[in-house]
Amino acid sequence: MRRAPSIAWSPGARALASASLVATVGMLPVFMVGALAVLVRDDMPFTDSHLGIVVAGYYAAAALTSVPAGRLTERLGGRRTLVLAAVSSGVVLLGMATSWSWPVLGVWVMLGGVTNAVGQMAANSQVARAVPARRHGLAFGIKGSAPPAASLAGGIAVPVIALNLGWRSALVVAGCLALVVGVTRGRRRQDEPARGPTSGAAPAVRPLRPLLLLSAAAAFGLVATQAMASFFVVYAVATGVDAGAAGVILAVGSGSALAARILVGVVADRRAGGHLALLTGMLAVGALSFVALAVVSGTSAIVAVTVVAYAAGWGWPGLLNLAVVRGNASAPAAATGVTNVGIYVGGVTGPLLFGVVASTAGYSTAWLVAAGCLLVATALTLAARQQVRHTWPSA
Repeated sequence: MRRAPSIAWSPGARALASASLVATVGMLPVFMVGALAVLVRDDMPFTDSHLGIVVAGYYAAAALTSVPAGRLTERLGGRRTLVLAAVSSGVVLLGMATSWSWPVLGVWVMLGGVTNAVGQMAANSQVARAVPARRHGLAFGIKGSAPPAASLAGGIAVPVIALNLGWRSALVVAGCLALVVGVTRGRRRQDEPARGPTSGAAPAVRPLRPLLLLSAAAAFGLVATQAMASFFVVYAVATGVDAGAAGVILAVGSGSALAARILVGVVADRRAGGHLALLTGMLAVGALSFVALAVVSGTSAIVAVTVVAYAAGWGWPGLLNLAVVRGNASAPAAATGVTNVGIYVGGVTGPLLFGVVASTAGYSTAWLVAAGCLLVATALTLAARQQVRHTWPSA
């Protein structure tokens, strides 16, 4: 009997590996700067507000280029844009290592936002077209693990490299790894999925209104989760945890988010629908965990709550991409380009808002504000689901 097809060792698996690697290195600039912030302060003035501005610049640049990047990927295909994004991310990380002031660091990180937008759209297109539809849940869970994977790398880099060789060395290592990813992806021409002839116009997405609602939900969700990813080490150190331990806790939390995204993808593959309903539940649990962050104290309690906050509050973006792709199968990159604008807008707003609130009212208040944003995201996702529950198989 012929064995059922598998993505293992197939062109789809290779395309998924390429997409995931490039998506991860594209996120390294913003997560490395958050993890290394407490050490950057030894060389230059770098307050919570400065960190918020730098991270916001990354997401602002990504938001401005997300939709054009999606349309460009639909026209040109994924492989070349994946290679370009990975190599450019490597250059950005090496540039960050040479920064002598926080505005210069911010410019480099902003350029990283542009390269990430291009890489994310190309990665979504690769996964949607090269991986069998029945495996899209697992595939988007793996590809969607790029942000927590990058955050995990940043957390590990603190005790392993930065505390021993300096924060600049950590960035150099990350930059070299990104360049290696770009070069090796450029050699794998077979990873490019087959494409039919395309016209001059990019495919249209339909319907647009629920995509806009989901984009807004993603924005509010990322306000909370990006603030957590960017400020966690600074917050932990402020509560009395040493920098090395804070980096390890960040890595553990990021690992829980990574595992949650893959697990949710497996669950989604086994469900005929209900993906947006599952997304709503995760956002609600994430909101409760952020409330807990506002009131807990002690290293053990912080670790426990952090694991839940990362898993539920940051484990959903892959599920969002899956629902959008299945609802817009003819134009996956263009559709996710719309919702990714919300992700990037949230990335802009979250660090700025959290930095200001934490500086003026303390971290407890800042976590409560973040929890409120997750509740708004929950309501917006419910509204979007009501509009597409009979037309999207993923609703």
